[in-house]
Amino acid sequence: WVVAILVLLILIILSFMLRLVIKSWVEGALIGAVCDLDEGKESSLAASSRQGRRSFKALLWLNFVPGLIFFGVIFLSGAILVPLVLFVLPTSAKILALILLIIPLTLVILIASLALNLTLILAQRKAVIEGLTPRKALFESFALVKKHFLEQIALGLINVGIGCGVGCLTVLVVIPFIPVVLLIYILFKVSPLIGVPFGVLVFILLMVAISLIQGIFMAYKSAVWTLFAREIGIKKTLQPDKPVQTGQNMQKYTQLTVKCKNGVE
Repeated sequence: WVVAILVLLILIILSFMLRLVIKSWVEGALIGAVCDLDEGKESSLAASSRQGRRSFKALLWLNFVPGLIFFGVIFLSGAILVPLVLFVLPTSAKILALILLIIPLTLVILIASLALNLTLILAQRKAVIEGLTPRKALFESFALVKKHFLEQIALGLINVGIGCGVGCLTVLVVIPFIPVVLLIYILFKVSPLIGVPFGVLVFILLMVAISLIQGIFMAYKSAVWTLFAREIGIKKTLQPDKPVQTGQNMQKYTQLTVKCKNGVE
């Protein structure tokens, strides 16, 4: 049992890390692609992948470190406050103290979580579009959240509504597979050599269908938030694709200066 639990924990950690890596890369690629299309440029899978690779470290940091710090603070606060209430206060005051602590702390956690999520949404786009470091992107994005809080809330509610629709669509996709599960069970009873391969095939098809729906919704959300970020002033500040021809510009400047001097003379 100990070995099985350790293996399970390792698999969970590895799957979490893999999901984090893929999410960071894909998010950077999607943001870059939407920016290119919004600017009227052609976007390709190769170009988007390069943009995802360029901003990968920053997005990985943003997707992991702020959340780790946030939950770490919550855990430490609970580890300090709960023992104080349970072991220091008298029995008659424990229930009242817990109620007075739980309600405001829950509100604080919800508000802080909302502010953090809204800040991270903009920070990811600042890191990709403007090429900022993760910390600078966080601070500047928090300032933007304070200015455009209501707009972000409205857009978030719209996305939640669409997400509910996507969830219903996912349920509709899963429902037809329920009778198939019964068929797999019957086939497995008849012969495991038939039931197992058929079950694996059905499972793969189901996962592909669900992943496709979730992928489309993820691309939609990324595009909407990226366009919103550009509307509130997050623009590209990176170097342009074509390098500036400094020598030719200097030559033109020299010629213009000579002409001006001749005109004055």
